[in-house]
Amino acid sequence: MHSTASFTHDSPLPSQCKSNTFWFVNPLFDTVFVCGGLMWLLFGLFQFVLPSHHVGALSLILSVILAEAHVIATHVRLYETAAMRRRHKWMMLTGPPIIVAILAALCLSPSLLSFAALIYVVTSIHHGLRQCYGISLLYCRKQGFKLTSLDKQLISTLMHLVMLFAVLRQFAYPAFAKSPLRGVDVAFVQVVPDWLVGLSILLLICLGSTIVFRLTLQAMRGQCFPWSSALLLLNASLVVIFSREIAGDLWIFVPGFFHGSQYLVVTFMSRLKTQKLAESANSDAIFSSSIFYILILLVVTALIYGGVPAYLRTQGVNFEVACAAVFLAMVLHHFYVDSKIWRSGQNIGVL
Repeated sequence: MHSTASFTHDSPLPSQCKSNTFWFVNPLFDTVFVCGGLMWLLFGLFQFVLPSHHVGALSLILSVILAEAHVIATHVRLYETAAMRRRHKWMMLTGPPIIVAILAALCLSPSLLSFAALIYVVTSIHHGLRQCYGISLLYCRKQGFKLTSLDKQLISTLMHLVMLFAVLRQFAYPAFAKSPLRGVDVAFVQVVPDWLVGLSILLLICLGSTIVFRLTLQAMRGQCFPWSSALLLLNASLVVIFSREIAGDLWIFVPGFFHGSQYLVVTFMSRLKTQKLAESANSDAIFSSSIFYILILLVVTALIYGGVPAYLRTQGVNFEVACAAVFLAMVLHHFYVDSKIWRSGQNIGVL
């Protein structure tokens, strides 16, 4: 299967990138904002220190802002540079009409929202896992850990098995269609028998044990798998296995403070280091450009996710329907664009 956001293909090894470091920023920052530390920290504070509805609501709002800003970051990257626009000209031209068409269909026929929500749930599992897999490989390259082709394939297969388990479960048990997504009930079609879900769990356990055994043998020979990669893959698997229906409040923090934050860090550092390598770049210009980039993300996020639903409401569309439709149209297109712009590796060579 093709990677949806796999920041890995054909990118140079650390020795080929003079700007390469062991981390995107530093060990603490990466642990918090890339590997899932912030998600667990905020969840722990909410559960045991500040368990109030106000804190939960604020956390949810901030998580949604980060999650939606990371969707906008994909589209900004697509349109930002002339080289990117030339490379993805067809996708750049067809993107807005496709988004508008999906949005119009969902607003004109709200019954489609449940099926679009189901498509989102299934594709988001693949998207999130492949993003974490790709970043874990980047950490291996940054820290000089050479994965064998077999180990790389085993880890990739493990991520696919986690995804397979979650998708099979989604089509096996009605309970996993009861949590509304942005106020929309997720459609449910029961087509998977219990034994198939059980088989996927068995395969997942067997393969996971095999990978741990192989990496342990390598560690005994002095070649330790990067703990940042291990933490990232572990957290990615846990949040999928313990989905919204099981983990409950943890999923307040997953979209923004795990998936969204890691994507924003990777895209921002890729952009920043590309600018630093440019001969004409200077520190003042880079700082100004970075501030402008952040403001663009915030303003466009507010306009699309706040302004468009507000406008649609004036045209007679239910506000909740409009918000859900905008979210689904943008994020589904984001999944597709991500799979294209990160595939060549030309965007990550400086990371």
